[in-house]
Amino acid sequence: MTGEPAVAEEDPNYIVLPHSMTDSASRMRRHYPEPLFPYDTSSAVAQAVLGGKVPVAFHLTEPVAIIPVATGHGMIVLFLDSGEVLEKPRDASRYMLKGVTGEQSFGDFIMARDLWAARRIRRILTAEAHAAMRRPIGSLALR
Repeated sequence: MTGEPAVAEEDPNYIVLPHSMTDSASRMRRHYPEPLFPYDTSSAVAQAVLGGKVPVAFHLTEPVAIIPVATGHGMIVLFLDSGEVLEKPRDASRYMLKGVTGEQSFGDFIMARDLWAARRIRRILTAEAHAAMRRPIGSLALR
């Protein structure tokens, strides 16, 4: 790769989330009016975040090569559980090697154009997870 990668102007209304999170669409629209829920998150991240106008994406656990690609394009990779940030391709490569060799497990991660966007969605996802744990079981809450 030579030179700076071409990246479209971002639109803060968009976010890429895993298809398994479609049930949270209405809650996510409070923060991002245009959430996208593709079946193949890796491809969507590559197309939307790296080459399109989407500023942030959440990716569920799986060993993916998108992490070093994202850092190579200047994106931030932030891990949901630990808050650890990978900014440099060498750090991403080291992380991938540890994951592939079994030294550590792959975690859920966020890819964003900047650290602010990554931390914002981490706060939102964490708050949504806590709220979901507090909701009563069943379709209707007792009044």
